[in-house]
Amino acid sequence: MRIYKILTIGLILIFSSESIGQGFYNRYGYRTKRHEINFGGGATSCLTDLGGRDAIGSGFLWDIDIAKTSYIGSFSYVYNALSKFALRFNLAYLNISGDDRYAGNFHRNNRRLNFETSIIETAAIFELTLITAKTGDRYNLKGPARKFIKARKPTGLGLYIFGGVGGFLFEPHGYDRFIDDKGNVTGSGIKYKLRPLHTEGQGMEGGPERFSEGETYSQFAICAPVGFGLKKAFSNNSGLKIEASYRFTNTDYLDDVSTLYYDREKLIQKYGEVSGKMSGTSTGRKYTYVTYIYDGNIPIGAVESPETGGGNAYTIERRYTEIGDQRGNPVNDDGYMYVTISIYKKFTNHAKSYRPIRRNQKRKVKASF
Repeated sequence: MRIYKILTIGLILIFSSESIGQGFYNRYGYRTKRHEINFGGGATSCLTDLGGRDAIGSGFLWDIDIAKTSYIGSFSYVYNALSKFALRFNLAYLNISGDDRYAGNFHRNNRRLNFETSIIETAAIFELTLITAKTGDRYNLKGPARKFIKARKPTGLGLYIFGGVGGFLFEPHGYDRFIDDKGNVTGSGIKYKLRPLHTEGQGMEGGPERFSEGETYSQFAICAPVGFGLKKAFSNNSGLKIEASYRFTNTDYLDDVSTLYYDREKLIQKYGEVSGKMSGTSTGRKYTYVTYIYDGNIPIGAVESPETGGGNAYTIERRYTEIGDQRGNPVNDDGYMYVTISIYKKFTNHAKSYRPIRRNQKRKVKASF
């Protein structure tokens, strides 16, 4: 519901601003340069259950894992439909990753899970210009020396916001790299595809309820891009953009982690030794707690310890990654973000494609110096 609300508000802002926010400067110039292409690249990060700082995953920007910053390449086609409103079709290839070994929180670090995935994304995006990027003076006037008069504000930066909807493909991988109860790193270090391993018991008895028997999460998910950008025009046809965006998604499995630790032995029986290993169940450090038993049903591994709590007191040694313990946080879906720098090129329409609004309309040009 949050995604749909954001899109609805964005569309209202777009069309309301078009009706009341038309400016005089270059008001109809977009009609001669409707088509535009962009090429860019930059840095990516993500908000998932893995990695992060000294806090439980909460979907806030201060939980970003800076150490796992990665890359993106993008291409987009822009159609300038109105003077301040454009439609963009975006294609991007990017990589995101997370690793608990960089986490400051004890439970995350002890979990020792990790992932990385490449993403192929396509999206339809609506752009709303708040400040128009400018070059030269308003009317491209020349002085006595036949040189163009400089702009009063030579920076001429433009500002725009955007929102839209898209889809993407992903395939998380992880390394066999855990720790034992003494804090030593163990494992082969081999990289595995995680989705086919059903590491949380997806589609198995006692696993997450959302999956039918034999099913696991999809490689395809929906995203809702939102963000803003700065535009610097070098000429009427080209320039530079710096853009920051966030992608809300409808999946919590970008990192293969969402719910609880599943029975390691059942995973091994169903999907092999690798599945049990990459689930992370029963790995990491141990702790001891005291319990009282009165019915004689003494759990395996329980040790009678009257010296710690009197009669019927037992101590049990467990790990922080036992069956049924929290592995991830299913409340918040995963998301990813990136910052890109791109160059853009506008193409001039064929002369016959340009028409004034009214052929007989007389326009009054009011100069301002």
